[in-house]
Amino acid sequence: MGLVFYYAPRSTASVTEAVLGIPCERVKLDIQAGDTQQPDFLKVNPNGRVPVIVHEGYTPSIFT
Repeated sequence: MGLVFYYAPRSTASVTEAVLGIPCERVKLDIQAGDTQQPDFLKVNPNGRVPVIVHEGYTPSIFT
């Protein structure tokens, strides 16, 4: 599964993306279209915010 980086252009995720510097799957979300409020994304981050990094299926517990 590896590393998955959820981000939205022109958000604070841009800074994280710039310094990430390692290969990973990138999932682009559209905040204006409501992508961060969809049930699938809210399972990853119940706060509905980006950026989010998931490593080997594990999301840091800072969201719980």
